[in-house]
Amino acid sequence: MKRGEYVPSRVSFPDAPGDPDLPMVDVSLSSPVGEDRAPSPAQAVLDTGSGPTVLSPHLRESLDLVPTGEREVVTFPRDLGEKARTYPVCPVRVGINGAFDEVVEAVVMPLYPDMLLGRDILNKLRITLDAAGSLVTLELGAKAGAP
Repeated sequence: MKRGEYVPSRVSFPDAPGDPDLPMVDVSLSSPVGEDRAPSPAQAVLDTGSGPTVLSPHLRESLDLVPTGEREVVTFPRDLGEKARTYPVCPVRVGINGAFDEVVEAVVMPLYPDMLLGRDILNKLRITLDAAGSLVTLELGAKAGAP
């Protein structure tokens, strides 16, 4: 079993000042091509409400990720009549404390904090969140080919 620590957020989110701390895990990010550079550390929010993994433009620029397409996105909460917006998609290698290491197609859009782990990754993991104990346990799940 591979484990990753739950890191309570230490920042105030102006749009939700009363929200509890966000479950975040340490990840390593790198470009899927030209892997001669060491992976960059980052923190990502576990977001079961997001289909794709999402990166901020800041992370995309710091990793020199090259867009390979676009994806329409409607954010939550959706306003009546809201139109989907189109954002670039970039392949990025995501590593999570030895429990996960794959290239995914991440959407790049304005975001704070800098990264959301979406269901494209989370659905491949068995995740146990012990918020009171400040621990997230990550294991490969059945969708990732684990026994």
